[in-house]
Amino acid sequence: MINTLNFGKYIQSSLAPIVANKVYPIVVRNGITAPFIVYKRVALNDENSKDGYIEDRVSMEMVIVAPTYAQSIELATKVREKLEKQNVRFEGYNINDASITLATEEYSDEENMFVQRLQMSFTINN
Repeated sequence: MINTLNFGKYIQSSLAPIVANKVYPIVVRNGITAPFIVYKRVALNDENSKDGYIEDRVSMEMVIVAPTYAQSIELATKVREKLEKQNVRFEGYNINDASITLATEEYSDEENMFVQRLQMSFTINN
């Protein structure tokens, strides 16, 4: 078994160049200006067989916040392009079969910002 609880490190390092390093786990602090990305793990399932551990399936949500609708779509597209269908090795484990499972959008009246939410599933193994 591998430690996929810290999978956010992969998300943060992969997406940092898209928004000038403004990628945060779970919540963004007050005073951070858009655009930025907030990510969180929404599910973690391990797959085993009678021979033992096979792989983990991690679902992550990325929330892309931007001042205009067009910019929110542009950034969400870059996030998707960076993560989807990638087969990479990161910190000793393989990340395969990354796919989008849900995409929603909204407008935050309180923050006066456009929000794109992408949920993606990743297969992770040794």
